[in-house]
Amino acid sequence: MTRISEVRFMAAPERLLPTGLLGWVSFVIDCRLRVGGVAVRRSLQGRTYLSFPARDDGIGKRWEYLKPIDDATRREIEQQVLAQIREVVG
Repeated sequence: MTRISEVRFMAAPERLLPTGLLGWVSFVIDCRLRVGGVAVRRSLQGRTYLSFPARDDGIGKRWEYLKPIDDATRREIEQQVLAQIREVVG
């Protein structure tokens, strides 16, 4: 099991809330790796989720800086991080 610690949340400016962006989070994975720049977003259906940093190149291809290796890992990280910031993001 992945252990998430040192979760820090920074709220997005109020003007960005209508876009679904709630803020950004950083955290430490297994006391070994600090991850930053992860967006906390709310979907149109009301689900809160993490969006890992990426960029689009000149031809529209998306390049992720980092991402969970599979959906199970994504859910595990997301669950732990969101549980720690739930009182802030609702």
